[in-house]
Amino acid sequence: MCALLFPSAAGLTVDRVEHGDDGIVVHARGTTAAVSCPDCSTSSTRVHGAYQRRIVDHSVGGRRLSVRLTVRRFRCVTPACVRRTFVEQVEGLSTRYARASPGLAALWRSVAVELGGRPAQRLCRVLAMPVGRTHLLGLIGNPPSPQRAPRILGVDEFADSPSHTGQVCATKSRHCAPLAARLSGLYLRHEGKRVPVRVVEERHPLLEAVLVLVDEVGGSAELHAAR
Repeated sequence: MCALLFPSAAGLTVDRVEHGDDGIVVHARGTTAAVSCPDCSTSSTRVHGAYQRRIVDHSVGGRRLSVRLTVRRFRCVTPACVRRTFVEQVEGLSTRYARASPGLAALWRSVAVELGGRPAQRLCRVLAMPVGRTHLLGLIGNPPSPQRAPRILGVDEFADSPSHTGQVCATKSRHCAPLAARLSGLYLRHEGKRVPVRVVEERHPLLEAVLVLVDEVGGSAELHAAR
């Protein structure tokens, strides 16, 4: 039964299976004799206590599968370790703070990448693996960073006082001088008046150079090119 329902799980024993209106409920428990501490990697057999977790997994026969997993809390035997107790994780079925198995979470993510939020939510409901659209979108994560850094990293506005505002342009050092020359020809139009822009070059620990455009006016202003 365990190998049939959870082929990728290790150290797991199924006690009983219940069939209800909401789907299939499997009562299982971890059986690993010794578990390693996640901080110091020391193996421990001292059980401090146990509690039950609820984890959802792939649907079976078109019905939702829920696992009532009893996990044990072990005591770390290393005196110098900052973690006094830790909870066992069943490989292939449970991870820290997760309410879904790793396999189901990967399936949710694949559906979310292909369909988006609401369409993916509707499909998962049909497949007896219901999940919220916000959770699906959260599984997508950020896109991978490009291998080549862009020439200009970003532009942002700041205001440290009502009369002192500006914009920040981050760029690499070899582009700093040409960009400064172009920006020095700009001015701000504020209340019908032309206000020149001061270009200040500053250093940043994470960037090679940062250009700061500073104007001494308050309120809203528009950036224009000098004629």
